[in-house]
Amino acid sequence: VLDRPNPISCDLNKVEGAVLDESRFSSGVGRYAIPTRYSLTVGEFAKYVNVLKNINCDLTVIHCENLSRKEYWDELSLAWINPSPNIPSPHCALNYIGTCLIEATNVSEGRGTTRPFDIVGAPFVDSRQLCERLNSAGLEGVIFGRAFFTPMFGKWQGEACEGVQLNVTDRNLYSPYRTGLHLLSALAEFPLFTVKPDSLALRHGNDLLGDCKSIDPERLIKNNAPLRGQFLKDIEEHLIYN
Repeated sequence: VLDRPNPISCDLNKVEGAVLDESRFSSGVGRYAIPTRYSLTVGEFAKYVNVLKNINCDLTVIHCENLSRKEYWDELSLAWINPSPNIPSPHCALNYIGTCLIEATNVSEGRGTTRPFDIVGAPFVDSRQLCERLNSAGLEGVIFGRAFFTPMFGKWQGEACEGVQLNVTDRNLYSPYRTGLHLLSALAEFPLFTVKPDSLALRHGNDLLGDCKSIDPERLIKNNAPLRGQFLKDIEEHLIYN
């Protein structure tokens, strides 16, 4: 495995999200029991899975030179190549940790615009109400601005949508997963909001979000803590970089 940096850093303090319930929700969306943001390089992940899943292949990882765990892609002298057609920047990749959950709803996650996963909205959303609700939630490192857009493809293609744009002001403080939970909770207050629970469960890693009508973001984050802690212990022997 020719290793490469994690585009949103390998900072282990940034590990967050639900640990996927592999017995029920393993899929092409997420296969293994790891948190949403796992803070490993490709090589470290390969080492971990090789042992975790008893693959036991003859694995060699070619290390990156001079890589720091806290570096984001835009702090490196490397060209950005989209890992997916709708992930056009490191900023988008960071927001994706939370706004990917919007894919399981009838709200646009910004596909069909120049800012996928940085903006979310729908024709039935009141951008002022949503913006005020989220900016009053006390989320660190992010400010929400009103957004108006018309997707060229995807959900609500050709229809005027309004919602919010996520403006990250300090990514050292920003928690995209927490933000995604608060965003779902706020969107669920609009009467026309709908969700596909099975699709949401695959993206979240478990079915605890339900129909999003009664999400308690801080309780969910607290519930994630034991599995997050176990994951951090399990990966220690597979880490390559300081």
